[in-house]
Amino acid sequence: MSLLGSRGPALAGAVLALSAVVAPLAATTAPATAAAAPLTKVTLKVSNCEGCSFAPTSAVEGASVFQTWSAEPRTVQDGTVTFTVPTWRTRGLVFAVDAPWAGRYGAQPLVTMHESGAKVGSAVTATQAATAKAGHVCFAGTASRSITLAVKVGRVTLKDERGRASVQPRAFAAVTQPYLGDSRRTDGGVVFTQETVFC
Repeated sequence: MSLLGSRGPALAGAVLALSAVVAPLAATTAPATAAAAPLTKVTLKVSNCEGCSFAPTSAVEGASVFQTWSAEPRTVQDGTVTFTVPTWRTRGLVFAVDAPWAGRYGAQPLVTMHESGAKVGSAVTATQAATAKAGHVCFAGTASRSITLAVKVGRVTLKDERGRASVQPRAFAAVTQPYLGDSRRTDGGVVFTQETVFC
């Protein structure tokens, strides 16, 4: 039985007439919405982690609510991985990293954007990243339409809360980046999380 019942022809005609009005309106408003939201191409140039995957999120506290954005993980190919991010969402951007050779740990490793105490814009060595006791993972953001961030990845063997050892990726920006929020404690130079990171 039709949901329109006995008034089917009359209602169908009304729906078609309404569609004729709404369709042109939607077609004219969509480009204006798209134009109001500029996008930024964010490329990670990754060293020593071919086949690793990265996933961006942005969760920044607003005036009264938390606003979040995320994208599906993408795999590093030929040393790079690229995401298209709404430009305003680059503020508070955080990157999770997974490596095909990593073991179970019970928490998600993140890319460190800035080691605590380091000067923004300074180069970071593997030793500095490994010995850092705390770091920032929230990128301060950009107004540019395209940026490239160099990310280095090393391997570190860590024990989880149950004492089980596993190899984990230690990922960090090769040059310290402007950041948001407070620093986070590291484990073996790695910042981990078990939940969405709010900046």
